[in-house]
Amino acid sequence: MSHSEPARTAAFRSRSLASSSSPVIPTTGITIYGCGHDEAVLFREQARRFGVLPTITGAAVSEANVDLVFGNRCISVGHKTQVTNSTLLALGRAGVEYVSTRSIGYDHIDLGYAESVGISVGNVAYSPDSVADYTLMLMLMAVRHAKAMIRRTDAHDYRLSDARGKELRDLTVGVAGTGR
Repeated sequence: MSHSEPARTAAFRSRSLASSSSPVIPTTGITIYGCGHDEAVLFREQARRFGVLPTITGAAVSEANVDLVFGNRCISVGHKTQVTNSTLLALGRAGVEYVSTRSIGYDHIDLGYAESVGISVGNVAYSPDSVADYTLMLMLMAVRHAKAMIRRTDAHDYRLSDARGKELRDLTVGVAGTGR
């Protein structure tokens, strides 16, 4: 079974629940670790839509807070948390079968060990190249003072500012890491 197969199954089940005309009654739960306020709002909104009962915490997953998964077979973690083997073992013993990481990569989780304790791991499915595209966009916005320009435009101020942007041809640009 591939790492993304359980997610596809859950997504199909969720779409089926969401498309019904009757109110969706929570049938399963998920514990979301390392969840910021902005994410929590979205998780709560989507949980109602898909019939999932979320347990949300800002704390990183650890052996000390495995009790938060009680009754839930799935958890979600952020990319900043190193999920240790001892935590994976405790999660497996608590009945967790699936860990979803809110990131492209899963170098913060030992996939082999997770599988050995009966846990499947899934990640966010989007193009790793989009990260490079986004980075380049932010670089261009920074050297061209796009944020200030957008603010002025929002205020209907279309005057040219004294702070002119730069062009990439006049700069030295390098790649600090490849993300792989």
